[in-house]
Amino acid sequence: MKHEIIIKRDPFKAEEYQKKGDNLGNVWIIGPGGVRIKNPDYRIEIFLSKNGLIGLGTELIRLAYSFKEGKHSHIYPISKDEVCQAMGIFLTPDSNELIICCDNLGTLDDYVK
Repeated sequence: MKHEIIIKRDPFKAEEYQKKGDNLGNVWIIGPGGVRIKNPDYRIEIFLSKNGLIGLGTELIRLAYSFKEGKHSHIYPISKDEVCQAMGIFLTPDSNELIICCDNLGTLDDYVK
């Protein structure tokens, strides 16, 4: 199956995916034992090369077209003994594991009303 997506050059014009307000994300920090750490003083930084952005973006689009709630992908840092690409990128050895999860998060109105 082939999907074609047109990416407009003007980021200020509404895209089709924005119209329902269900283009949501949720970011967690998971500590030892799988405990969620909720602390507004913590931040997440993701550094990607240009081709890293293209690789991850492409794989995220593929994942969106095969979306199934609960589906997830683990991306592990590389090491000298094990080099594994996942979701279109290699994570550097000093990275933390990244888990991409599919979930229905409702709509924007669920969070702001």
